[in-house]
Amino acid sequence: MSAAHRGSKLTVFLLDDLPAGVAGVGHIDIVPAKRTMPLADWHHYQCFYDVLELATSIKPLCFEHLLAEEIDVAIYLDPDIVVFKALEAVLSAIREGYEVVLTPHILTPLPADGKTPNDLSIMRAGIYNLGFAAFANTAQSRTIIAWWRRRLRTQGLADIGAGLFTDQKWIDFLPAFSAATFIIRDPGYNVAYWNLHERTLSRGEDGWRVGFVDGSRS
Repeated sequence: MSAAHRGSKLTVFLLDDLPAGVAGVGHIDIVPAKRTMPLADWHHYQCFYDVLELATSIKPLCFEHLLAEEIDVAIYLDPDIVVFKALEAVLSAIREGYEVVLTPHILTPLPADGKTPNDLSIMRAGIYNLGFAAFANTAQSRTIIAWWRRRLRTQGLADIGAGLFTDQKWIDFLPAFSAATFIIRDPGYNVAYWNLHERTLSRGEDGWRVGFVDGSRS
């Protein structure tokens, strides 16, 4: 991430405490997640959720922590994401006036081959993959994040039968809530096992290239 976006600020939120006197490493700020909320709330999240639910339910609080500063946009990335090039589609959307940027799990239907994941799996987990999300620092986006935070205080459960899947399922509402939501349809974003049915990958001297199986490329 830092190589693709030199000069940007990278913040890592930890569920654990830091050793005394440690605040970051080089250009990386390290923030214990409990600093994003009152201590009583932190105890609530710890007691109410398992570790997966805890890590995802505090995501809006992390966004609020970042957007309290004078920055234009906050981008969230799961720790297992690798960034090979600058996220230009994201920054371009923000410059054009979009306030929220999301990536769908899939851009074309999964094959009806009896295997998983299938379309129903995606519907249960959420249309958008919250391993990534970007919010511009606007009043509207902060209002949406606050709504998301309130829901995730007790409804960030991984409970498919109840219609919930951690922080992710709630984000299905966002394109309806805000016309300033940009959906990335570039196949080079959000490449993962759940969308390999529609994408081709190749590696050349200029790095990785991703395209659609119909022949179009990113």
